Amino acid sequence: MDRNELFSENLGLLLQLNEAEKITWAGKHRAPLNNLGVYPRPHQAKLPVWVAMGGTPESVVRAATLGLPMALAIIEGWAAYPTPKCCAPSNCWGRKLRQWCGRR
Repeated sequence: MDRNELFSENLGLLLQLNEAEKITWAGKHRAPLNNLGVYPRPHQAKLPVWVAMGGTPESVVRAATLGLPMALAIIEGWAAYPTPKCCAPSNCWGRKLRQWCGRR
């Protein structure tokens, strides 16, 4: 099984469920949904969805393409960078990456 494919499919399903109470959906890795919902619904209008990653370029592009915030894992060592300021959504590289992926 391709873990990247499974993750992308599950993330897409989660994002659709976050947009509408009931959805019709079909994928490769689970049974299809036909006008079904998940209950109970969240208290807020939408769940905050972040993409956690180890920092691979593909993961960064996936998050930026979907317009989702990223949670970057530091696997080993100490991080002198990034600092909170450079990780902010308004930073220069984040803006450029979202523009490159067609997002604002």
